Amino acid sequence: KGMGNISGSATANLQASTTFGPGIKASFNANMALSHRENGNAYTFGLSAPVFQVATDKIEIGGNLTYGDAKYNQTYFGVTPTQSTNSGYKAFSAKAGFSQATANVAWTHVIDKNWSVRSAVGVSQVMGDAGDSPLSKKKTNPLVITTVNYAF
Repeated sequence: KGMGNISGSATANLQASTTFGPGIKASFNANMALSHRENGNAYTFGLSAPVFQVATDKIEIGGNLTYGDAKYNQTYFGVTPTQSTNSGYKAFSAKAGFSQATANVAWTHVIDKNWSVRSAVGVSQVMGDAGDSPLSKKKTNPLVITTVNYAF
């Protein structure tokens, strides 16, 4: 609708995490553009904690905050004057800052030493300049996901 395309980019996804206390996990993820650096970088900070755990099942609560640099937030939430003219959206400049917060409850069921199933429900909130963007039609969205996992 006149917004143009965001060029695909090779990215480096770097993650570090640590566990402390009774299974509380803190994590940091950096999604950094290696090509098309104008797309910017995003950083996610996470925290999760188990509320129930037995040999085959674990239920945990968690949350994440995503921070986008100025290039990232402008690429995904901003509207340049040219895009405004072409699309009808109001021009909008997005600055660096926190763009999304999520909270979830997840259940992991271990089938055997290789296979597991993980299901999660939660909510995602777009915030800051990202939430103020004319491109953000809904600020709050539900999350539902199920994955089948194989570890070797």
